[in-house]
Amino acid sequence: MKEVDISGWSIIKIASGGGRDGRWDHDEVTGAAAKSIVLMIANQEKADELADKVAPLLDSHGLFITIGNVEVVRGDRF
Repeated sequence: MKEVDISGWSIIKIASGGGRDGRWDHDEVTGAAAKSIVLMIANQEKADELADKVAPLLDSHGLFITIGNVEVVRGDRF
């Protein structure tokens, strides 16, 4: 995020969910199944640059990226 100058972001911890391999729950003891969502607000140019930089890590770290257009109230802050 710093490398592409994205200043608007949050990390959201996830308690449980489901996916390609079925349902999963956060393991309170080891944290082995811990998952988080990193939510960012950025313009298209910065989002594309970040996606290009993160792409090599997608498979090795079990990551995925979603990019969508949003309308931000007070967007001038980003």
